[in-house]
Amino acid sequence: MSNENFDIKPTKKELNIWLLSTLKHVCHIEYFVNKLDLNSNDPERPHDITGKGNKFSWDVMKGLSLVYRKDKKLKYLIDKSIKLHRQQYHHKKWNKPNNTSTREDMEFGAVDSICCLLEGREYQGGPNTYEEIKKLIQNKCEIHKKPWIKEMIPKMENIKQPDLESIVSIKRFPNIGIKNKTYFKIKNRLYETINMLKEKGYNL
Repeated sequence: MSNENFDIKPTKKELNIWLLSTLKHVCHIEYFVNKLDLNSNDPERPHDITGKGNKFSWDVMKGLSLVYRKDKKLKYLIDKSIKLHRQQYHHKKWNKPNNTSTREDMEFGAVDSICCLLEGREYQGGPNTYEEIKKLIQNKCEIHKKPWIKEMIPKMENIKQPDLESIVSIKRFPNIGIKNKTYFKIKNRLYETINMLKEKGYNL
């Protein structure tokens, strides 16, 4: 029997961890976008949680929230969800830039990559400092991405860093310095997502 025939679902705990981690990342990105006054053509904002393949959609979430199990047998499910998520505008522009990719698209992609490395994601090896990121990109970075990351690091480093640790709940979280309009959009998406999960039997 192939792996695809198994209906493996995440636990309530795994979903809670995933949602909180995603929420922190969204706020992290939107904080720097606001403080750096980046203009992005990305129509799928707030970052990562709207549009096709967003991280709050069930097809993406049910696979990616399994990363905490550290079970190699689940890799096919995780990879499937990653592929779905990479349909998002910001991934297309950052991973495979073309003549329609703008400076703003690349700056946004660099901020996203830097924030991912700064965050304490256990399954990615834990958090990195800006200095560690500078060293990492020397050998572990695609050539087309390297100059953009190098350009954005000092800009981000010289801004007061957001208080991500103050975000401890998906139901009630502070505005850490993002635009109010964006903050309320994030709250609404969480509300929609919690209700969607309730319909699937998860009472978060």
